[in-house]
Amino acid sequence: MTTDRVLANERIALRFDPADGSLISLRNLLTGTELISEPRLGASFRLLVPLPEYVANYVIGTEQAAPTLNIDGQNAVLH
Repeated sequence: MTTDRVLANERIALRFDPADGSLISLRNLLTGTELISEPRLGASFRLLVPLPEYVANYVIGTEQAAPTLNIDGQNAVLH
């Protein structure tokens, strides 16, 4: 089992799914409030890319190849 990746400071903590880069948790550390109550609802992105023959063409981040997530200090980079 792969461990979730966490990026945090004194105010917020972000937790990413290592399989697809989805943001699965956003917690306010000052209040303890979790802003994403259902991790399955997290998504890396949803992008509308119209095609000439299909204008409602969505690219869904979680349906793309699994990215590499590198966290270095306060920076997170998806490749």
